[in-house]
Amino acid sequence: MAPLTVEVWADVQCSWFRLFQGVADTARAEGLDYRFDLLKPTNSSLAHQLLHHAERKGARERMSERLYSAYFTQGRHVGRLDELVSLATEAGLEPDEARQVLTDGSLKPATMADQELAHELGVQSVPFYVINDMYGVAGAQSPEALLGIFRQAASETNR
Repeated sequence: MAPLTVEVWADVQCSWFRLFQGVADTARAEGLDYRFDLLKPTNSSLAHQLLHHAERKGARERMSERLYSAYFTQGRHVGRLDELVSLATEAGLEPDEARQVLTDGSLKPATMADQELAHELGVQSVPFYVINDMYGVAGAQSPEALLGIFRQAASETNR
């Protein structure tokens, strides 16, 4: 059976889970202290460019985790250049390289391509799951629902 490829598209400052009762309590039980009172909504374009840079360096997951934690638990501003360079450094990336790619615009086409693909796929909200570059699933899903979707995609892919 061929493996599935699943991408989770989300925004660094995605707040979809604020809509669900008890999410903050559940997160706290897992060691996450979501602080909705500290959120600083912003244009997250630079943060997404930083994620592309981190991906090229093999550190996308680490950078993503750092950005989410900074935004949701520490109230840090993920739209400011200096803050993003600091977060990149905390995630193990070279600060000068991070500053360079965030100021030279070299990764803006990558984020624009993401936006174009999202538009083509009909993405209206995040999180959005892209499975094998063929299937799209919108919204927060339960683990059981995702498992069912993955199984269906796997069976259709392996025909």
